[in-house]
Amino acid sequence: MAIGASWAEIWAPVWKAVWTQEAPEPEPEPEPSQKAAGRPKKQRRKLLVEIDGQDFEVSSEEEAAVLLARAKALAIQSIEKAHAAPVRVNRGVQRPKISTPDLELIPVVQQARQTITSLYDDFSRDLEIAALMRKRDEEEEEAIIRLLM
Repeated sequence: MAIGASWAEIWAPVWKAVWTQEAPEPEPEPEPSQKAAGRPKKQRRKLLVEIDGQDFEVSSEEEAAVLLARAKALAIQSIEKAHAAPVRVNRGVQRPKISTPDLELIPVVQQARQTITSLYDDFSRDLEIAALMRKRDEEEEEAIIRLLM
């Protein structure tokens, strides 16, 4: 720095806004050079269906019906798998929990829930009948053995 330089002259451009008590003018933002062509895209609202705690996004009732039909098919597969499994004391299949926060999907979800629940109820009834028949067969065998003794 040169001897005899005036500090006011050196720092004047930096401190000018402070000394004059005027707010600096912001620089104008550049205008976009291109504008979007065509109509603005329509924002589709995503709808949710919750199956066993997992959220699935759907865009319409039809898509929700397809998703719930897949859930029904999976329920039928799990019931068939449980039928094929060897008999245990605690035999059964977990029922899926199906819900939705969207008002438009409530009728579709209720119908699917009712259908799937009836499948599980039928399965439970079949299990109970099979258990009662096994118990009756065992009692008959015991009665025959007692009779033969």
